[in-house]
Amino acid sequence: MTENYDRLLNYLKNLAVFNTHSHHYPQDQQAGMDLMKMLRSTYLKDDIRDGKTNREVMKDFNERMKYNSYFLWLEKALQDLYGIKKPLDIENIEETNQAIQTAYKNPGYHIEVLEKKCCYRYMLVDAYWNPGETEPVSDIFLPVYRINMYLYGYSRTTADHNGNNPYRFNHWEEVADLDEYIGLMHEELKKQIHRGCVALKCAAAYDRGLDFKNTKKEDAEKAFYSGMISGVITKKEIDDFQNYIFYDICAFAAKHQIPLQCHTGLGLLRKTSAIYLQDAISDNPDTKFVLFHGNYPWMDDLCGLVCTYRNVYVDFCWLPIISTAEAGKFLEKILSVGDLSKIYWGCDTWISEDSYGALLAMRHVLCSFLDQQIEQGIMQYQDAVNICQKIMYQNAIQLYIDKSVF
Repeated sequence: MTENYDRLLNYLKNLAVFNTHSHHYPQDQQAGMDLMKMLRSTYLKDDIRDGKTNREVMKDFNERMKYNSYFLWLEKALQDLYGIKKPLDIENIEETNQAIQTAYKNPGYHIEVLEKKCCYRYMLVDAYWNPGETEPVSDIFLPVYRINMYLYGYSRTTADHNGNNPYRFNHWEEVADLDEYIGLMHEELKKQIHRGCVALKCAAAYDRGLDFKNTKKEDAEKAFYSGMISGVITKKEIDDFQNYIFYDICAFAAKHQIPLQCHTGLGLLRKTSAIYLQDAISDNPDTKFVLFHGNYPWMDDLCGLVCTYRNVYVDFCWLPIISTAEAGKFLEKILSVGDLSKIYWGCDTWISEDSYGALLAMRHVLCSFLDQQIEQGIMQYQDAVNICQKIMYQNAIQLYIDKSVF
């Protein structure tokens, strides 16, 4: 690495960070942490083969996953946090496990990592298991409210992929018609804002395609009647209902000046590229659409939207640990076609170690790309510092806290 890479990295180690997206587990789920529980709390959970000891898991990971971005950056985080000098293997696995167990005897350890090691000043939490929840264990946590369940208001039994249904979750009794349903939904959204919610979150890409269309109210009313009264509803009627509700939420977000975060890219894969949101983005010009994950693996689609629509905002969350290499390429593209003031980063993880690993990955992406730009004479060192400040902190402050700029 060059001198500028090292200089930027040292700068970033002390830079305050606004983490725009996480699913950080509540305090009770942090208890009893050890290496295996930690691995099962990361994106590596589906790669753990059942019935294996710690040593067998690590041997297997070193054979299959050693160069996988998820494993690579978690490994680097564990080495740094627990003083493990060598890469993780069967020889130091018990040492690592013991270090984790010892650290977590302090219930507040996971918060210390976030506040002191990661330097997070704010951390948005999407508690999909209980939308709107955030624990009062740290002032850095700010809630984001997931709205998926409201797309399922045509039924008292159907739920989103997290198992949430608006009637059960909000304890709604009789709802006479679509107007009353939307009124109740708006009241709940307002309550969440008053409780400190700073963004709405749509993760519909795990439930359906993102091809939401502007739908007539009478079609949504017919769908509501079919689902709630007759109990028989067609696929088209479900689409009509969900389209209408999503557009209504977009309008609500615009009216209340609250960003709408949208999961794009990976998910069901079918129609989950951000390009399928084009109609909704175009039809709702006052809604701030924060599009997540760089739209991986369709990053160019997101670049196209950024070039065309001023109400599109770009969040790198998850992307650097999905593919560090692709994150670097995307950074170069989005800076060249987009607006620096509308780029953000979040960890998109459940535990502190993984969050720190995601932060290390983003620092590497920034330092590598900016180092190249300085070496090629495209920018000066101070330009690189400015980019780091904006992406890692200042832009998010302006979008989620101080909204006067927008």
